[in-house]
Amino acid sequence: MTDRRNGGEARDRDAGEPVKVLVAGGTGVTGRLVRGMLGAVDGIELAYTSRKKPDDGPGRHFPLRIAAGHNEICRVFRKHDWVVNCTGPFEVHADSLARACIDSGTGYIDVNDSIDARRAIMALDGDARREGVPVLTGFGLCPGLSTALLILGARAAGVEEVRDVRVDLRIGADQESGAASVESMFRTIRGGYRAMLGGAIVEVRRNPVSSQSGIGYECPDVDVVREVCPSIRGYSYHVAFDALPDALVEKICTSRLYAMPVVSGLLARLG
Repeated sequence: MTDRRNGGEARDRDAGEPVKVLVAGGTGVTGRLVRGMLGAVDGIELAYTSRKKPDDGPGRHFPLRIAAGHNEICRVFRKHDWVVNCTGPFEVHADSLARACIDSGTGYIDVNDSIDARRAIMALDGDARREGVPVLTGFGLCPGLSTALLILGARAAGVEEVRDVRVDLRIGADQESGAASVESMFRTIRGGYRAMLGGAIVEVRRNPVSSQSGIGYECPDVDVVREVCPSIRGYSYHVAFDALPDALVEKICTSRLYAMPVVSGLLARLG
């Protein structure tokens, strides 16, 4: 592995030296899960950042807010070989941490679930290649790998051509949800989502739904679904809230109160 963290010429990593991994947003729901998995892997020196105080999980804690600015973020990132970005909402932060990784010479991977953030991050590909920094996006709710596995599974079941794919995520009463993901849900309810219909990516406005039928949600991979499988003409992603009664889901979808960004962001963090 090549190390550019000092801003000078690249150097080769010693074979026995641990890989230094930083989980950004490490005290959130997804961040804690990622830390738990990485903490059980030999050869990884684990650390994490958060706005909050450190918890009892694995890894060294670095207090860091995205609002601290580019230079401060780069200062922390340079101490590590990889950053796993679990912050959110990605619709807000977009490519800011990926840019900081490129400038720091630190590898980047995220759990992004936003098509706009994915496009912004993919636009950094040229800069990342010039600096020799790997930048990987979309390993979140529905990454490209999941799409490929769905298609392969259908083919294994004897389906010759997959033309339509619908992915459903069901959130039950005992499942913990992070503030960033809930805020993303509110944003989707307010503004609709993008899906593939007839081979074209279109903006879909919210239809009347229940907690069982699911609320349409956009997937960052919708741009590349046809590249994975050219036969696909329709691709959509839905979230169903099994833990909520239908009346409450409909109230969240239709009430102007929940449509206010300040209110939805506050409710997401309180929840």
